[in-house]
Amino acid sequence: MDKIGSDVIYLYESTDGTRYTRVAIFEPEDYPAMLTTNTISYYKTVVTYQGVPGRYYYALVYCYAEKGGVSDSKPYETATVRAIS
Repeated sequence: MDKIGSDVIYLYESTDGTRYTRVAIFEPEDYPAMLTTNTISYYKTVVTYQGVPGRYYYALVYCYAEKGGVSDSKPYETATVRAIS
């Protein structure tokens, strides 16, 4: 791939596990390690978020790949987790 990684990550938070609000947006402009070049696969922890104990969180990650000037981005929704202290 010419480029591979994530082009945006949205983080959502809930107090009751049913109604979620977006609390953070992570983009390669602020976190350049979200995208890399000239490799066929990529895994790296590039962002962290300090959650509030007892609240629920999930992320919507847009996985990005580009080859020869042709690109695509697909959404991936993580499992929901509950922050602990």
